[in-house]
Amino acid sequence: MAGESREREEDGAEETRLVRPRSSVSTLPRCVIGLAYRNRKHRFFVPATSNNFAGIPFSFVMVDSGCNSFLLPFPQREKDDGTFEIDMGALEPFLGHQFRWSISGSSGTGAVGSKTLRIENRNNSVSVGSMQLACSSPVPLDYLRFHLGSEAANALKNHAKVLPDHRQALQDFLTALNGQVSKERKHVLLGQYYLDQVCCIQRGSVMFMVDRDIRDPINIAQVANQCDEFAYPLVGNFDGFDDLEDEDHDGDDNENRRLSWDPTDYIDEAD
Repeated sequence: MAGESREREEDGAEETRLVRPRSSVSTLPRCVIGLAYRNRKHRFFVPATSNNFAGIPFSFVMVDSGCNSFLLPFPQREKDDGTFEIDMGALEPFLGHQFRWSISGSSGTGAVGSKTLRIENRNNSVSVGSMQLACSSPVPLDYLRFHLGSEAANALKNHAKVLPDHRQALQDFLTALNGQVSKERKHVLLGQYYLDQVCCIQRGSVMFMVDRDIRDPINIAQVANQCDEFAYPLVGNFDGFDDLEDEDHDGDDNENRRLSWDPTDYIDEAD
């Protein structure tokens, strides 16, 4: 087409995204409450880094309709030398008695399962905060669920908020690694935990969300085009967006795995 050219992926295969002049759209359509965009790895990511979960910031958020998970990286902070370390201070708002911390097993696609930390309010009717994705409306969070690599597990294994038998589960996990490093996650994984609360529509490289109980008719093609025009410059300014890749998210929780004989202990449900 005149004025258009196709971008190519590294392996030479044609990419469906078109490079073309675009009009400027400064706001999303009023009906849109969430937005993700497909990169060249064919993964859908929120096209901006200003995301936070109950006040904890995360730059990279992948939306995957094919999984049930809600999984956060354990908070990290950048050191002076450019490397990262575990940031326990990010969890200080959840140290109060009203919050319950529990460790669960997670069976993954790999041979070694990992652990997750789940934080929730003891009063189940009270949220732990809200999820605020870039370009999206806030969504209340029933809980926070963090993937634990070996560094995070080490930081938690003697923490006062973790029950003794859960501390032992972390120690057993570290022992099973036999000195190997289980990497920390780098991006948030949002699956049906989030998508079940909205109406999700994908059209080409755009995935947008509207209220699941929406009653007014919408022109899907028109809304998708407006979302595309809105997201395109954001993606262009998002350094490394097309390099963001799916991580091994460790799959579903072991639904029936009990880490304690305490009948009041929380057992995480399957993803």
